[in-house]
Amino acid sequence: MKKYLTILYITISVIASMNFTFGGELGFSYDKMLLINSTLDSTITSDENLSQNIITNKKYTGRAMLYSGLLPGLGEYYTGAWKRGLVFAGIEIAAWMSWSKFEKKGDDASDDYELYADDHWEFSRWVANHDNWEGDTLFQSMFSKNIADEGDEPLYLYEDIWEGSHSIEIAYTVYEDGIEKIKLLDTNSKSGTGSSDSYLFEELFYDGFLFEQNGIQYNFVNMSDEQIACYIGEYECDPSFVTDPNFQVIKDNTYYENVGKYNSFFAGWDDHDSIRVFINRGVEVAESPNKWIYRGMRKDANDYYKTAQYMVSTIMLNHVASMLDAVLTAKIWNDKVDANITASTKFDHRKKYGVGDVQVGISFNW
Repeated sequence: MKKYLTILYITISVIASMNFTFGGELGFSYDKMLLINSTLDSTITSDENLSQNIITNKKYTGRAMLYSGLLPGLGEYYTGAWKRGLVFAGIEIAAWMSWSKFEKKGDDASDDYELYADDHWEFSRWVANHDNWEGDTLFQSMFSKNIADEGDEPLYLYEDIWEGSHSIEIAYTVYEDGIEKIKLLDTNSKSGTGSSDSYLFEELFYDGFLFEQNGIQYNFVNMSDEQIACYIGEYECDPSFVTDPNFQVIKDNTYYENVGKYNSFFAGWDDHDSIRVFINRGVEVAESPNKWIYRGMRKDANDYYKTAQYMVSTIMLNHVASMLDAVLTAKIWNDKVDANITASTKFDHRKKYGVGDVQVGISFNW
């Protein structure tokens, strides 16, 4: 038995004499040795306490990444790099404040240009004056499609109001079997799916009639601007004049984009008589003072929203950068506080089995 105890003692003593060093790639380290002498009965308790301290000092990269993913800078605070964390937290706060500021500016600017369009563009005016430039040698091309073959001289055909790739949506009331129903209709939607199908707007509201008064059938062609405006509810008028007051233009974002962007809607502006030609990247654009003011207001609003979107991108990038940095700082921390535990026994012939005190050593690299 003594032979085996002697071998065990020598083995543990050799292991205890070895010096383990980690984190050498940082370029610096020095060892701190903590020696704890205790009796055999207290060995387990001391070892458990030391192990617990080491585990507590370790920084987990996954936890650091999670913290920074939730709040940039929090992972750095967890790993002890709180100054770096302040930078990421500061960027986060500044980006959110900037987003709120420019989002509000965009909303306010949108309200302004919508009110401006409501004051200067009318559906009834658009319908009544759409064909004003048919045959006009200066302006017809802006409201026409070129039907000439490729390579031939341009041959322009003036587009009808229900043609084109862009439209305005309207809601109108119909009565089917005595039941009132609201239907939606695009000004260029067709009655079927084939290319030869007629346009519903042409059938229902242009060639067809909207209402009859004193034996006269009225449609958008033979109605005055005031009558059309009254019909679609754009201003107060005698209710007895209107048979269906629930005809409404859907003024959504597409509507406000169309009236300021595309030539086909130019006739709705109250200063359409001041038409000029503006060349934008080789494309002719119908211009008037009020329309150009409106386009500038929309550009301002879009610029504010674009800046707000940049702030959202900054927030996302800040989260990613902080998560990666938190992983890096966690690894740096773990390299600095990496520890090595050693243990050895002292031979004591007075003790049973010859085992005296147990010597535990912990080597830290800082």
